[in-house]
Amino acid sequence: MKILNIISLLLCTIAFLEVNGAKDYEITHYGCYDKECLPLNKKNKDKHGCDSKCHSMDNPSCYKDEEEAFGGGRNQYFSAISTHIADNYKIYCKDYAIVMLLTGEKKPLMVKTRIVDSCSRCPKYHLDLGQVTFEKLLPLNKGIANVIWGIYTEDGTEKKLIYDKSNSKSKETAKAFGVSLDELAKAFSTTASALAKSSKYETNISLIGGSSQPTKTTTKKSSTKPTSLPTSRDKCGPGVAVCADPYCCSQYGWCGSSSDHCKRGCQKGYGKCKN
Repeated sequence: MKILNIISLLLCTIAFLEVNGAKDYEITHYGCYDKECLPLNKKNKDKHGCDSKCHSMDNPSCYKDEEEAFGGGRNQYFSAISTHIADNYKIYCKDYAIVMLLTGEKKPLMVKTRIVDSCSRCPKYHLDLGQVTFEKLLPLNKGIANVIWGIYTEDGTEKKLIYDKSNSKSKETAKAFGVSLDELAKAFSTTASALAKSSKYETNISLIGGSSQPTKTTTKKSSTKPTSLPTSRDKCGPGVAVCADPYCCSQYGWCGSSSDHCKRGCQKGYGKCKN
């Protein structure tokens, strides 16, 4: 038991050092993988035997509690912003933080996350990603990376675009794409706005012929009937899947059955909560 406690302490210390070693315009990661643990409060996490890393997600500051933030499979792609990003950081709560690597290589993947929490130790323009999201971009052992990221509403309005123009990795990334850094930023902005409006959580930025024209990511209306789609207990919605009984499909595209989940924003025809 003592050995396990020591290991847990070391893991928490490493996570703490990563956040404190991070700079503006960089990403780190926090939290845990366990979907069962995400919606639990601190006491119930301990009862459930959740990994100690899950406690970094206790009392998410953008939501009433853990159940509201993560219950019913909500917000599997999540992030935390610095409390220093604005006089009142909560103006960005529940918006999307969309991010792409600027590591000097041509890595076009962009990932959409829900802003669920805040970080008081993080620099102003730092973004802390959930582990699942971070691994979409890099292995966890990489720890820290330079990025371009922005904050977007669900209708695609850009509230903030954040990247380091003077960073050599930013310039090298633009060169790898065959465009200027300004062109790359414009393409990111346009693609991110479209991604925010769509039901997707990831897409690739595409610059055709050295221009800043991105790949369109708006979701097409599907002619496929919901009944012909596969059944899911995870992702759901048009062109994706229908939730298995007794789950409904939330407005964010995740299956769930909590009372809070079922009362708000279920997509008609893609699952039904048990009465």
